[in-house]
Amino acid sequence: MEVLRHLNVSEESRILRLKLNNYLAASVIMWIVDPEEQIVEVHTPGAAAKELNRHGTLTAETILPRFELPLKQIFPEKEGK
Repeated sequence: MEVLRHLNVSEESRILRLKLNNYLAASVIMWIVDPEEQIVEVHTPGAAAKELNRHGTLTAETILPRFELPLKQIFPEKEGK
């Protein structure tokens, strides 16, 4: 099972981390999307978290074998870069 969650700025980090731990304990892969920082944290049970920036590609091989999302498609290039 996979959960995509958009990071709500008003949600406290402690609450988000508690939810993350609960999902991981239930063997759920979780993506935390931070549009302001243009990163996606990929949390997989039993593995170290990965952080992808707008130049990375998000995959979900275990449940969507050919799914690939280049993050530059969802994160616009910041002005001045």
